[in-house]
Amino acid sequence: MDLTPVKKAKLIDIVTNKIRDEILSGNYVAGDKLPPEREFVDQLQVSRIVVREALRRLEATGLLTVKRGSGMFVATHNSTALHDAFSLILKIQKVDALEVIRAGLAIEPAMTELAAKNRTSEHIACLKANIKRSEELIKGGRTSNNNNREFHRIVAAATQNKVLRLAMEAILHVLNVVHVPHGVPTCGDDALIWHRKIMEAIEDSKPQEAAKLMHDHIAEVQKTVEEVIA
Repeated sequence: MDLTPVKKAKLIDIVTNKIRDEILSGNYVAGDKLPPEREFVDQLQVSRIVVREALRRLEATGLLTVKRGSGMFVATHNSTALHDAFSLILKIQKVDALEVIRAGLAIEPAMTELAAKNRTSEHIACLKANIKRSEELIKGGRTSNNNNREFHRIVAAATQNKVLRLAMEAILHVLNVVHVPHGVPTCGDDALIWHRKIMEAIEDSKPQEAAKLMHDHIAEVQKTVEEVIA
């Protein structure tokens, strides 16, 4: 670790940024244990109180996690902290459902195209199980937003791209925060028909067809939302 001494004001902010940069630059990766506090104290030439507060801030953001009796580690899964922060920003900015759907329309067709190229037999099995579950719910006179969103989550997983998976998780999380107008077909018969077609295109490794189907699916939802709120 190559860290230079800190000799400026706002030491806590500076130390926080330095340690964060060490993590984001790849010097420490998910699951790695950080050096003891005294090592940061010696290298940065600051007090233990400053180092402890900097680490506490990074833990609060979800970048670090504490394991009792073992020390401080780089978090292996930070989506919860990311989603919480993202949700707060969205509430402040007053983002609505239509904006979220438009974001999905920009991202999901390309994501689905990649899924059709990279999917495995396991992904297909998961998609089929999801569709079967939707069929059972509908036959029983029920629907499930969670099951519907899980379909999109599986498609994202089939891309085998971590960035796209996180992007999809963010969009799905936002849908739990914003108000979706009543009457929008997010999880009924219409959604099931689209999902079945999309799954078949992904299974048959037809990227362009899969992308178009996902585009048309989301575009239909967008049109309905626009009509409902008009």
